[in-house]
Amino acid sequence: PHQLFLDCCGLVRRTLRDLEPEFRFSIGRWNQAYQLDTLPLGLTRVDLVPGDLVFWSGDFLDRARRPFKFNCVHVEIYLGSWSECHSHLGLDIPQLAALPSATCATLGSRRGGVVQVHETFENKPSSTYTVTDVFFRSIETWLDGNCRPRTFQWGPLAPPARAALLGGKFPAKSAFTDDKTAQDSDDGTERVNNDDTGSCNADASAVGGG
Repeated sequence: PHQLFLDCCGLVRRTLRDLEPEFRFSIGRWNQAYQLDTLPLGLTRVDLVPGDLVFWSGDFLDRARRPFKFNCVHVEIYLGSWSECHSHLGLDIPQLAALPSATCATLGSRRGGVVQVHETFENKPSSTYTVTDVFFRSIETWLDGNCRPRTFQWGPLAPPARAALLGGKFPAKSAFTDDKTAQDSDDGTERVNNDDTGSCNADASAVGGG
């Protein structure tokens, strides 16, 4: 059987693309920081409902590695408990049923691109970064068909807007196509991720990883 490998933001993106007719928008190809930028409604722990997203910020242990926007290193889908997930989403997830004591479970990819149910989002381990904060975001704006970034310009501007911004000129290389933009981009392909960052890693040969 075909086995699909996704890292953290690739899982969220794949889910949204599979449900594109229901959400009524096409998710962009960028990483978890982009997804965070499109979700303005912050939540507290008690406000989370299954389907909302949990984001992690962190500092890379390799100080030479350029940080992602918002220092956002990981994202997972909140499930909660089996009863909570079944009540809100109508889903019977066997892996979650096997964790009867779980009250803050998530669905995500933490190692090797393998998507799994995790018993808790608390004290998430990583060998590549130190977690500095955890953010909870409602997907209510996505459910309303709105997926608009609030803080950053992701990718190049459309030609007319870009020309206006750059004084009518189209240089071969600009701030919209430099390495920093590439660092946060992702070509939307699903592949094996061989570390446990859960982030959409960018390198010279494959921009981003999902």
